[in-house]
Amino acid sequence: MAKRLTSHPKVDILYNTTAVEAKGNGRLMTHLVINTKGEQKTLDVNGLFYAIGHEPATALVKDQVDTDPEGYVVTQPGTSYTSVKGLFAAGGVSPYLIVTNERCSG
Repeated sequence: MAKRLTSHPKVDILYNTTAVEAKGNGRLMTHLVINTKGEQKTLDVNGLFYAIGHEPATALVKDQVDTDPEGYVVTQPGTSYTSVKGLFAAGGVSPYLIVTNERCSG
């Protein structure tokens, strides 16, 4: 999915950038004021997906279930099955489920 996003001709990914102000016409977003390395500029835009990072809430199961280096619960590909029988990953503890939840939420 990341490769599709980065290669999409209508998507620009702006790293180390802060959104300062979103402007619109009352119905739709039309411009975004950003700050990159102290320089502010206004972009013509019609959409925004803001990713700020995420720390998985897995403290409750720490050391009881397999996790990856970032702390997400490891699941069998395409499922919510974990390394512990009867324990399933849901919501923000699995990176795969985050993407699914975001897509389903619109």
